[in-house]
Amino acid sequence: MRTVGVVVNPIAGMGGRVGLKGTDGNVEAARERGAEQRAPERARDALDAL
Repeated sequence: MRTVGVVVNPIAGMGGRVGLKGTDGNVEAARERGAEQRAPERARDALDAL
């Protein structure tokens, strides 16, 4: 059996969903606009499907 490591950027995609051009330096602005972390849950779902 082999082991695979996965790194997930927890703030990936937050800015685009609230009208920002990414979250680099704008995490707080994204959160103020209602952005929520979705990348960890999506990664978990994708790995569960394997």
